[in-house]
Amino acid sequence: IRWGCGPGRRPSRRPNVAGRDDGLDAAPHREVTDDSHASRRDGADPRGKVSGAPDLRLEALYARNLTTISAINRGRGIRTIWVPQLINVEKHRTSSEVPWTSLIPPADVWPLLERLNGIMRERAQALGDAFIDVPITDFTAADFIDHGHFTPAGSAKFAARLAPDIKRLCAR
Repeated sequence: IRWGCGPGRRPSRRPNVAGRDDGLDAAPHREVTDDSHASRRDGADPRGKVSGAPDLRLEALYARNLTTISAINRGRGIRTIWVPQLINVEKHRTSSEVPWTSLIPPADVWPLLERLNGIMRERAQALGDAFIDVPITDFTAADFIDHGHFTPAGSAKFAARLAPDIKRLCAR
C-alpha cells in the first residue's frame, strides 16, 4: 500500500477498489451485490434501467467536471486541449450487447457520446480552452480493435489527425 497526501488532505491507508491507496479519507468500499437494491428507500434498482435517453444529471456533472479540470489546469499554468471521445460506431450499431454500457442500448451509445462531445466543445469555447474536432467520419470499423480501442493503424491515423493542431496550440 502506498501513502497518499496532498494539499488539504490527510494521509490515509485506505486502499481503493484497485487495491491501491488513493490518499483520500472516506468510508471503506462496500461491495454491491445483486440484492443491494432492497436497501433503497424508493425500492428502485440502483443499477438503473435500460435507456437510450439523455441523462441530464450526467450531462450537468460532466460539464461541471470539464470546468473543474480546466480551472485546475489554468491555475497551474497548463493549457487545456480537449479532444472528443471516438468509438467504433459501426460495431455499436450492429452489436446486441456492449459490456461497458449495459444500461445503454448499443445503437444509442454514439448519439449519447455525440451529446457529451458537444458539451465538451461548448465548455471549451466558454472557458477559452482549445477543442480539436476529430470527426468520426475520418474513421472506419477497420480503425478499431473492438468497440472503442484503436488498432495500431487507427492510433496512427488519430495521432496524425491531432498532431498539426497540437503543434500549433503548443507553440504559443
